[in-house]
Amino acid sequence: MSNTDQIVRQIIDILTDSVSDLVLMVVVLREQNAQMPPQLPASSNAVNETAKKLGLIARKLASTDYKDFAEIATEINQAADALDSATQVMGKAVANLTGGAKKEGWDQLVDACRVVSGKTIRLLQIVYGAPLKRLKINADRLLDEANKFNEKPKGLKDQKAQQKLLDEMKPLTDKALRLEKHLNDRAKVADSPQARQELQEAAADARKAAQGLVDAVNDAINNHPDNADLSKAVDAVRKAAESGREASDKHAPPAPKGIPDAPKSGAPIPSTGPKSLHDDIAEAKKLANEMPNVAKTNPGGYPEAHDKLKDKVEQIRKKAPAPVAAKENWKDAVEKPLLEQLKAGRDVAKDPHDGNAKKALDDATKNLVKALDNVENASKAPSGPQKTGPGAPPKGRDALPGDNLGDDKHPAVDPATKKQLVDKMKDLGPELAKAIPAEKKPKYERAKLKDNLQAMKADVKHKNPKHAAQHTKQAVNAAKELAKVAKDDLAKNPQNYTPEERAHKEEAVAAIEHAIPEYVAAAKDVLADFNNPEAQKTLDDKIRKLERAADRAAEKPTQGTKGPKWNKAKEDIAKAIEAVKKGDRATAKKALDEAKKPIEKVLKPNAGRGLLDRDPTAAPADELDKLFDQFRNAADRGDPAAVDAIIPKIEDAYKNYADVPKDAADRLADAVDAVAEAIKAGDPNPPIADLEDAFDKFVNDTGKDPSPEVRAAGARAAEELKPKLDDFIKKAQEAAKNPADKRKAQVAEAAVPPVKKAIEDFKKGIKPLDDDFQKAKEEMKKVADAVRKGNRPAAKKAVEDLAEKPFGRNWNPQKGRGLLPPSDADGPSDELKKLWDKFKNAGNRGDPKGMENAMQPIERNLKKVTEPPKKAAEDVQKAVDAMLDAANGKGDPEKAADELRDAVAKLDKEAKSNPSPEVREIAREAVEQINDVVDDFIRKADDAARHPQDKAKAQAAAQAANNVKKPLNNFKEKMKPIEAEVAKNKDEMKKAVQAAQKGDKPALKQALEKLAEKPYGITLAPTHAVPVEDPALELEKLWDQVKDAVEKGDARAVEKAIPEIEKQYERAAEKPKKAADKVKEAVNNLVDAVRDPTHTPPAPGAPVPPGSRIPDAIRDLQDAFDDFIREADDDPSPEVREEARRAAEEAQPILEEAIKKAVEAIKAPQDKKKAEEAAAKIFLAQKPMDAFKEKLKPMDDQFNKNKEQIKAAADQLKKGNKPAAKKAIESIEPKPFGRNFTPGKGRGMPPPEGSGGPSDELKKLWDRFKKGAEKGDPQAMERVIPEMAKNYQKVADKPKNAADKLKQAIDEVAKAAHEGNPNPPVNHLNKAFDDFVADTQSDPSPEVREEGARAADEVLPQLKELLKKAAEAAQHPQDKAKAQQVANAAAHAKKPLEGFKDRLKPLDDAYKRNQDEMKKAVDAVKKGWKPQAKKIIDDIGDKPFGRNFTPGKGKGLPPPDPATGPSDELKKLWDRMKKAANKGDAPLMEKTLPELDKAFQKVAETQNSAPIEAAEELEKAIDDAVAAVDDNRPIPLKEIKEALDNFQAETQNHPDPQVKYAGEKAVEEFKPEFAELIKKAKEVMENPNNPEKARAFEKQAEKAKQPIKVFKVDVNPANCDDALVNDVYGGDVKDAIHDLKDAVQAHKKTPEIKKALENVKEKLADYNNNAHEIAANTEDPGKANYIERKADELDDILDKLLVLEPESPQLLDAVEIVPALVDDILEHINSEPADDAVEGAARAANLSAFLDACDEDDLDLGDLLDTANDLADLMKGLIGQTSAVAEDFGSAPDSLTHSAKAALDLTHLLRDIESGTFSPEEAEAMSEKVSELRGTAAPTDAPLKSLAEATTFEDIAAAVAYNIKKQCDENSANISKTGSSVATELAALATAARKGDRQQMLLSAKAASAHIAALSKEILALAQKIPAKNPQERSIQDHLFRCSQGLQNYGTQLRILTSVKAASIEESKDTDESLSTIATDLGDIISQALTSMAITNSTILKGK
Repeated sequence: MSNTDQIVRQIIDILTDSVSDLVLMVVVLREQNAQMPPQLPASSNAVNETAKKLGLIARKLASTDYKDFAEIATEINQAADALDSATQVMGKAVANLTGGAKKEGWDQLVDACRVVSGKTIRLLQIVYGAPLKRLKINADRLLDEANKFNEKPKGLKDQKAQQKLLDEMKPLTDKALRLEKHLNDRAKVADSPQARQELQEAAADARKAAQGLVDAVNDAINNHPDNADLSKAVDAVRKAAESGREASDKHAPPAPKGIPDAPKSGAPIPSTGPKSLHDDIAEAKKLANEMPNVAKTNPGGYPEAHDKLKDKVEQIRKKAPAPVAAKENWKDAVEKPLLEQLKAGRDVAKDPHDGNAKKALDDATKNLVKALDNVENASKAPSGPQKTGPGAPPKGRDALPGDNLGDDKHPAVDPATKKQLVDKMKDLGPELAKAIPAEKKPKYERAKLKDNLQAMKADVKHKNPKHAAQHTKQAVNAAKELAKVAKDDLAKNPQNYTPEERAHKEEAVAAIEHAIPEYVAAAKDVLADFNNPEAQKTLDDKIRKLERAADRAAEKPTQGTKGPKWNKAKEDIAKAIEAVKKGDRATAKKALDEAKKPIEKVLKPNAGRGLLDRDPTAAPADELDKLFDQFRNAADRGDPAAVDAIIPKIEDAYKNYADVPKDAADRLADAVDAVAEAIKAGDPNPPIADLEDAFDKFVNDTGKDPSPEVRAAGARAAEELKPKLDDFIKKAQEAAKNPADKRKAQVAEAAVPPVKKAIEDFKKGIKPLDDDFQKAKEEMKKVADAVRKGNRPAAKKAVEDLAEKPFGRNWNPQKGRGLLPPSDADGPSDELKKLWDKFKNAGNRGDPKGMENAMQPIERNLKKVTEPPKKAAEDVQKAVDAMLDAANGKGDPEKAADELRDAVAKLDKEAKSNPSPEVREIAREAVEQINDVVDDFIRKADDAARHPQDKAKAQAAAQAANNVKKPLNNFKEKMKPIEAEVAKNKDEMKKAVQAAQKGDKPALKQALEKLAEKPYGITLAPTHAVPVEDPALELEKLWDQVKDAVEKGDARAVEKAIPEIEKQYERAAEKPKKAADKVKEAVNNLVDAVRDPTHTPPAPGAPVPPGSRIPDAIRDLQDAFDDFIREADDDPSPEVREEARRAAEEAQPILEEAIKKAVEAIKAPQDKKKAEEAAAKIFLAQKPMDAFKEKLKPMDDQFNKNKEQIKAAADQLKKGNKPAAKKAIESIEPKPFGRNFTPGKGRGMPPPEGSGGPSDELKKLWDRFKKGAEKGDPQAMERVIPEMAKNYQKVADKPKNAADKLKQAIDEVAKAAHEGNPNPPVNHLNKAFDDFVADTQSDPSPEVREEGARAADEVLPQLKELLKKAAEAAQHPQDKAKAQQVANAAAHAKKPLEGFKDRLKPLDDAYKRNQDEMKKAVDAVKKGWKPQAKKIIDDIGDKPFGRNFTPGKGKGLPPPDPATGPSDELKKLWDRMKKAANKGDAPLMEKTLPELDKAFQKVAETQNSAPIEAAEELEKAIDDAVAAVDDNRPIPLKEIKEALDNFQAETQNHPDPQVKYAGEKAVEEFKPEFAELIKKAKEVMENPNNPEKARAFEKQAEKAKQPIKVFKVDVNPANCDDALVNDVYGGDVKDAIHDLKDAVQAHKKTPEIKKALENVKEKLADYNNNAHEIAANTEDPGKANYIERKADELDDILDKLLVLEPESPQLLDAVEIVPALVDDILEHINSEPADDAVEGAARAANLSAFLDACDEDDLDLGDLLDTANDLADLMKGLIGQTSAVAEDFGSAPDSLTHSAKAALDLTHLLRDIESGTFSPEEAEAMSEKVSELRGTAAPTDAPLKSLAEATTFEDIAAAVAYNIKKQCDENSANISKTGSSVATELAALATAARKGDRQQMLLSAKAASAHIAALSKEILALAQKIPAKNPQERSIQDHLFRCSQGLQNYGTQLRILTSVKAASIEESKDTDESLSTIATDLGDIISQALTSMAITNSTILKGK
């Protein structure tokens, strides 16, 4: 397997964590003296049998893959035997627990798991290391072959001699090529780019050496038969073998967790035990001897080899005897020869051809080796007691910590034969069956049956008759056994069944017995002919039938009723309370965030279902627009200070967005320079990936820019840059591969200017926009001056002039808000149309002022039509003159030619885009004429420039220039009449204005009529003209006419109105549908463009760049979608607006993804796979539009029905039956057009009068209160007070809630920065601010509105600053300082909001005082004191609510909320809990928790009531109908109808409106499916022997259940676990696959199959996302791993579908297994650990039966790893989720010791560290959290023994801790504190071990492991910050990467071995020695890591 090492590491992770968690749990269980969990026997048996299976497969692997490598095969077989022995311990432990011996049982269980895990880890370690070992053996064999090879063969003229030479050469070349393959395989999984490169180079050397030998032999045979010399070629083979082995050793992957002895070498992964001095000297001599070869052949690798040798010699000095190691002796004895060799090596590396230097190096090497021999000889003399501990040299093979997890004294065995495998396994089935409890037997047999049926289907697919027959036999046996078990249970336990349940079970048994022979017959037919599709379909039918019968017999549990983990949520809240008590707000917040999930499922029913709940994102234009509105308002009210204050705000806002594209361009230019500099410096790894990322960012940033001008310029630049960048990158890569080839570097360098020019051109192209903004800013200052001078008219005029384009570019407010990058602004023609309507309407009113106001903008917009083409023509003229100057030696001809072509292109654009057809025509004509002559002119001008003395060439250039200018002059002449016509119409407008001023209506009318034909003097083609007529108003008028006509009895008038109603309805109803169709059309166009980017033929002679259609298609799609949103917003029907909003929200992410994929397709135009993937994503955008149109159909249907009623009324009137006519009209009166219409919507008309807002209600209530007082009715007064309070609260809370939400949004931004989230929730913040402004400004109280405006003005600049800081922090997520700046900005931003709320308090206080006064008034009335009551009321006055209210303010807002329900109470309590946490109020949190619990349970009960049960009954009735078809019984359709009626009654009678609505929706969707089901049932009953009819019924039954599944999810959020949602997604997938099968099997046309295939891909993608999400959120790692693996299989299938064509014959095969995988995942989501163990046992039993039929090659490494995965998952389920169990025990106060509680806390923290991604600073902070939790003091005293003297674990750990602490203290400025924290815990661990304090050992080991994990993350983050620009930096970076990985491994080993030591019953020498080894190696690796950290921080990153 290509990723074997990663898979093995993952498996070992699970195994080691299982053991560690088990040990932790046993500490708790011992304290509790707990009973054995009931599932333990079956689970332990499954673990044992799976472990045996693992061993058997490993033996098979040894006998196949490693049959030629006896030493490897022997190791595997020994480890497998050890694993077999280990399984015997488990049974004893379970027996003791079952017998009541709890303490012994628990101890033995841990010991058993320890041994099983240890042996499994050892076995996997061997398998993991086997490829490397095999590589080394191959290398050794290659060297042996090379040494045996005859390098100087004689007599090669003889053919026999030639053949002999060739025969001798073959094994040599074969082994060299095998070596190449192994090295390349290792390169694929290398940890760093440097390692990958070195391994690939070694592989290339091996191939080159093999080819060299072949060439040399051929040359010898052909050219030198008498004196052949092959020594050079053979030496090359030897060197390749040696370098291959060295490269592989050096870059061996780090040991998997728990495998300290995995094969490896090279720093920093240390050896498995403390190396002896002998070992170190041997390694140093090896390095010394290699130095000459490195210096001569690989000078670039010399510095690293140099460092390695120095480090190794220093290690020898530390271990050498004192006399030798003394400073003065060591310097002469070793250091001097070392320095001489290093100096000589440097000389050779500088000049490998210097003979003298090479000789000096050889001599120095001999001297150094001799010096090292002397050190070794000196050390052999005894100098004291001999070391016998773990530091002693290993005897035989190394002592392995993995081995020491259990007794490993097993003799070597021969590789397993097939017979031995079968013999070992044949008794496994019966053993497993005995271990399964009786109540689990049906599940066990069902699991066996299901596993065999699926295996049989796979066998059929692969046409393997032998295996298919075996699995068929096993399936039949399992089915028979299941039927027998079910019968026995009925006979033995009749009391357990109701009569109905008994009948159901008997039917299931009969169904199995009936299905078995049918299945066997179908299987025989398929085995007889695998190519018979009908036989295969029949077999599929019978398999499904048998599976359904088995499900019924085994009583398959109902899915989806487990509910959310509310208990866990309560625990999290309790933790939050404890954290608040300690003052740890951060931990409290984190705990509450975890607790909120089940609550949010109640409060947000659709959460997690893929439904959109996005906040719209304010576009940049919105912010600028708001600021400009404030500017305009300040100018209008004459406030100069406010005007002055806003101008810099506008400037800042402009810069925030205008700088983005420029920054992107600069980054791209810098990236180009960086690559160029790297090539220049000879760097073999130029930062090309950074360059590609910079280009992607440039495309993204410019493509999303709110300015259409910038987007257009960006698209042009991207198209121009793509081929130039590709060319540069290609040349740069070639230069990097050949650093010595200066020519290639020059070629790459020459490719830079074209790229840089395109970038500069882009920046120049958008610079005029900034200039325009500067001009606009000056105009703003003029406005400010006018306001200061009090000149309001001048200020107003200046503002109006600015309003056209206040920011120097088009930035339309609301464009693309939260949806897509905004489309281009409406053109001048659209604006002119609006202005003309404005002018005309003012004229019709006789309003000269209104006409004048329209005239100036008309003139400005007309200039936009006429001026741009003229300007473009002038630019061409200037470019021609510049080109002519260049021809005469006054400029750069190439630059001038580019500018001329650009100018012509600009004129061409005007020719195509101008809104006037007249202008377009003459411009087009000019461009065509220019294109005919411009290339000739450029050529002649360039020729003249190159021959300055040739006057004839200059004259020819001048003549050619005139040819270009001629069309330009013609263009200018033809423009003059158009301009004259425009001027003439302007005069006509003035005459019209004068007529209006004089009141001369006839003259005015005549002028307007004259203008109407051509109002601008030019024809325009508006793109977005809006009709003035409002169809909603027309419909309202027509309806009034109909009612009047009916009242009058006028049938003719009614009939006359009907067609007009139809017409106006059509106008109103068709627009949104057409807009949706345009979106669909644009989607199709984009798909076509992606699939064939160059389909559109280019203009003659003009090349079409790849992807040139795509940007236009994207823009068209954006425009279409913007139009859809605009039409939806303007639609007069609120229902349509709502449905369109939903469609837009659903389409939004799809379109974003579609455009992203399309942009990717631009970058890879030749990649057809990417194009098809993009097309598949883009196609999905059609679905929301189709759904939208479907939603409108019922409205149209209702309109048609209503129309018939109107016709009926007319008919009745004709008959004289007026009452019947009135009745017909009244029946449709509430909604006569099938939908509500809001007249004037989007047409500038006032909103309709509606019911009053809450303030109106308050006014009414106050009036009622006063009337009650006047009447002397105290009861009426009392009734009013609570109603008044309720309505007041609604009004008063809204602005405060808006402020709280905005504060919360601010906190979320700050939180994102703190957590290093690169995507802060800016959208949410923008939305919250918009809501705050809207809620405060719509408030009925003027005081609130005023305070809200003040707060908004105060908070806006603070929010801008916050967003700015957040953007900076997002770009540097690891920078804590920037995160703190965000936090500070957030604190400042919240202050205005707190001030706002404070300023509202007096209003509330006044209201409360008035309430008290009202109560006094009631008492006065009760006592009969009406005058006193009147006085109180008069004193309250006109402000009874403490504030002024504007009646009617806020009309049109939603009606008041319904009565508070349980979810409202829950929300209030949850809000109270969060606020209490924020305030640090722990008592209030404690008080709230039981109330919160009660409220949640109330909601859960409400939402888990009768409707859910009714839904499940309906599903069961459908399943029974399918079973009836299987059993050939009458189909119980009546029962389905009764269940449906019951469901409908339960939902419609439910008090919750959400349930009612969801029920109505489900019934509405179910009924047509039920009707179809009845139809299919009828067909089945009429055709009982037709399998097609039965299949159709089965498929329809699944389809019919889908609305019911969705209903359960919609109304059951409190208990909506993952299974329910997954079932809905799974149902969608199955339906889609059914439709695809129907389309393929019916031989439908390709488009239909394609549509069905696209639906399958869409549904499967949604399902896979849900499955992966479930796996990620599943707490049980074993279950999570299982679901993730199945989801990965589905991902593979989806990947295959993405490349299959609709016509592919493999299509149905690809999806065949999908439903089974979907069911498998669903079944495991809520399965219990015991059920999982039963399933694992069933699979193991099936394997034992199958082995009788397996072939030699049936088992491989994949089987080994799959089985190991199963074992790991089963161990996780042995007792359940171990940590969770321990926490359950720990939930009661004081039930655990302090140590156990602390261990649980550390477990949580450790998991956070291991799963997180941190900056160096954040990792250090996580380590500090561990230290805070522990409070352990750092060691201060020196250890009792030095590391050299230490022999016990306690002494070694103490010495290592001391050394690490010392190193940290000596270089504290450049070394992390985390290293010191590791030392602290190691010292504490040593102390606890010395005292025998096992609980403290457990605690210290976990804490140390957490610190080590944090240090690993810190080192990794630090390594990623290194620029890696030179070999030195890359070497240090690679070293840090390896240190990080090594630390992860040792942290895990330390944790598990300490846990085992702490839990062991007896002292274990093996465990102590393993711990000693790990402690020593840990000290080595940390020391190396700290040294590299210091170098990195002090030199590489210093000042950065």
